Amino acid sequence: MNSLAFSLEEIFKGIGSFLKDRYPALFDTYRPNLEVIEPLVEPEHSSLARFSFEHKGRHGICFKCLEPDSGGIYYMNGNKYSSPLVLVRKSGIEKMKELDLEKHFAIPGYFLSVALKMAGV
Repeated sequence: MNSLAFSLEEIFKGIGSFLKDRYPALFDTYRPNLEVIEPLVEPEHSSLARFSFEHKGRHGICFKCLEPDSGGIYYMNGNKYSSPLVLVRKSGIEKMKELDLEKHFAIPGYFLSVALKMAGV
């Protein structure tokens, strides 16, 4: 079994795949995008990210988000935090009889919740 990727880039790809497959009209109309702009020094293990969408021009909002370490742990004010993972099948992958992590994105539940709120679902 391969290990899971916990980079924000992979998490954001997974969120995009999840929303695009389930809400194609949302993507066709507003073309939402989540992207990492740059890593931040404070708080440690955090990055500046941007959520943008199309509506009479491109609009976006930047926000700080915690970035999990290689083990999926988040750090804030000297404390460790975790989030349950949601496995999301990658686009174009058919249903499987056995779990194959290569064919899934592992999205922390926290990020999936934020993405669904941003999408207005």
